[in-house]
Amino acid sequence: MRVPPLVLLAPSDKHADGANVAPDYIVRKAIVRKEPMIFLMSDREHERTPAPSAPVGSLLLDEQLCFALYAASRAVTQLYRPLLAEIGLTYPQYLVMLVLWERREVTIGELATLLALDYGTLSPLLKRLQATGLVARRRRADDERVIDITLTPAGAELKIRASAIPQLIVDAYGLTAADFDALRDTLVRLTEAVATAPPSAAGGRSDPGLHDEGIGGRRQGQDP
Repeated sequence: MRVPPLVLLAPSDKHADGANVAPDYIVRKAIVRKEPMIFLMSDREHERTPAPSAPVGSLLLDEQLCFALYAASRAVTQLYRPLLAEIGLTYPQYLVMLVLWERREVTIGELATLLALDYGTLSPLLKRLQATGLVARRRRADDERVIDITLTPAGAELKIRASAIPQLIVDAYGLTAADFDALRDTLVRLTEAVATAPPSAAGGRSDPGLHDEGIGGRRQGQDP
């Protein structure tokens, strides 16, 4: 028996010939007038369902996602600046300390990967943190090419002074918990997609580090 593209069946209903529902049909349950019903849609009907449309590029400023990201980045940086100044950190230094407060010890290579920074940006940043006594740097005895970055007692104490900052920033976002998680996850996917896009799609690519157009407000290689 040929099943129509879309039919409604109650659990007690049967096809006239008693045949089972063909496996190439998608089954969805619903409650209609307190009675369970089953919607059957053929694969052909399902395949004709339009997929979500892709965004279209534009030269209008208000339609630029990149500008929205840029403006949001600058606004968040402005929120952080006075709070971090009170504990003697810049935003890039704060990111390093977040990693060390969580892990206590990392290699420079691991830190560069976690923060998506190159060595030219990371090296002067770490030297300044070392000069202030917040971190220590040492080469491994078994492999001098590897440099470990460890948290000092002074760096561990700074975590207490910084403990109120995250909530102050989160409160300023004005987002629900669901919106917060969704936005962060979307930005992570966006970063991964852009990082793996073919060079031709981006007209060639170079690592911007902490350029003056990104968080931190200084050019690459400078520790703001």
